[in-house]
Amino acid sequence: MGVIPWPAPPKPVSGFARLDGHSQAKELRYAGAMAPRDLRALLDPQKDDAPGDQERVCRGLIAIQSKHLDAIDRMAGTIPLLDRRVMRSRADDELAFACALDKAEPKDRLRAMIARAFARADRHAHACATELDIRARTSKLATALKGSLSALADEDGILWYKNRAGEHLQEGSAIVQALKAYERLGYPGGSAEERRYEVHHGLTVMAQMREAFESFADQEPAYGWPQTGDGQFFFLLRLAEVFAVSTGEVPSFSGYSRKGTHWTDFALATLHLTGLGVSNFDELSRRFGGKRPDRRQSDFEENWPWMFEAMAGWFAPPTSNQRAPGMQHAGNLISNGVANNRQDGDEPLSWRDHEI
Repeated sequence: MGVIPWPAPPKPVSGFARLDGHSQAKELRYAGAMAPRDLRALLDPQKDDAPGDQERVCRGLIAIQSKHLDAIDRMAGTIPLLDRRVMRSRADDELAFACALDKAEPKDRLRAMIARAFARADRHAHACATELDIRARTSKLATALKGSLSALADEDGILWYKNRAGEHLQEGSAIVQALKAYERLGYPGGSAEERRYEVHHGLTVMAQMREAFESFADQEPAYGWPQTGDGQFFFLLRLAEVFAVSTGEVPSFSGYSRKGTHWTDFALATLHLTGLGVSNFDELSRRFGGKRPDRRQSDFEENWPWMFEAMAGWFAPPTSNQRAPGMQHAGNLISNGVANNRQDGDEPLSWRDHEI
């Protein structure tokens, strides 16, 4: 009898692919998005990539992706990147990694910045998809909790009495009978009163969750929950940040119109290359200025324009009336604050931390 081989580990599902499963709008689908690992192999190859990965990914690019990869490489000769040695002396390790300060050549820096921004955005897409999974499960969770509570009730379906004196376990319920039996059998674990309180508290929490889930299932998605387009937006946000920090230019967020900066051409080429597409580029750009009429604008978002101006000056040579800013941290990026809203605030120090 031959040796039965272990099954191959499942191929990791990207965060963009998970968000694609939640998306209904055609312009917010991610079916064409590259896998973060493939983009890394193409733009910022590492020692643990499989032999030939870069060539494989390059051969798999469609014509429009190859065209814009060439355009990005040409931009490396025109986009004025700031001195990486000056930046490294005043950037923390996470920010240095995001800005690819380990790369000496402009072409390598631009390529690595794109790959690392995309991987960071894909991890954020995972966090958004997890929240959307939770939102989609609330109705089923309410039903499951209701069934669990009913199984412990008496014939009338009552677990406890509710009155002005508080909530009390129903004496005829199965859970009270079980508590009495447990006490009579003499099992350890605290006094009968303590056990009764713990069970009552647990059932109360279960009932509160059931009521909350039932109420939530009847509501429209509330402000604060992620949208499927947030993955693409986070990528453009992180890309705009590292662009501003690395060039000293404030990106123009007026859609396709060009305001004398390199940002628009760079952003469009990158969206084409990564497969995220540009059909909603104007809409994405407007979000940076908080101009969306269909979306509440937080105080945090209202500060974005001047925050970009500040980021552009982090490492740019100061004027005669200015002092050079001190140490700068990745935690000061706008995207880090956005990620914190999804419990996704840890910034990677290296590719290993990306876990792609």
